Amino acid sequence: MPCISLSPIVSLVVVMATILLASCSASEHPSQSRIVSPTPDATAAIISQESPLIPSLPSNNQDTSPQVVPTNAIVGNMVVYKGMMPPEDRLQYTIQYDSDTWQYSEGEPFGRILTHQRIEGCHIGLYIIPEIADAIGTVQLGNHLWTVYKTAAINLDIVYYSLPHGEDTFAIYLFLPSQSRFSFDDKGPCQQEAEAVLSTFQIVTD
Repeated sequence: MPCISLSPIVSLVVVMATILLASCSASEHPSQSRIVSPTPDATAAIISQESPLIPSLPSNNQDTSPQVVPTNAIVGNMVVYKGMMPPEDRLQYTIQYDSDTWQYSEGEPFGRILTHQRIEGCHIGLYIIPEIADAIGTVQLGNHLWTVYKTAAINLDIVYYSLPHGEDTFAIYLFLPSQSRFSFDDKGPCQQEAEAVLSTFQIVTD
């Protein structure tokens, strides 16, 4: 009987067995995937990309404070305030005041006012519809002759200075401190300083 070599047959059996084992192993873990960690260069590239969904943060040197557009022109301590008369805001005017003496503010109950920073209760009302009141006289302040009206306020001395202009009227209020009274002759500190502001009054015609 001729002698048959078994080496090729054995090798073939070993290869078939290896393929079969690998196939079984893959069927036991069908969803297993390979996780690859990004390299440092790839991570840096991803972080540096700008996303439209994430706002860019300001640098430490960037000014993030609210930008306030002033309505008043300021020269040193002097402020040139440009105001309007309610209710239609057709009349416009300017006055000048010292910001070290007067502080501008808006809110209840006086609307737009200047408040004296050293005389408590002393206010100038810049945006108030004039009420029906009794005229008590006239006063020359700057280039204008104003008619003064006394209001019927209780426990307060409130007057307003009225200046006709065409069919309309400018009206600037003066709120005096308690225990103070308006006078054409014996003017108190609040009235003196308020009338100094009103003497700068100019009508804006542009």
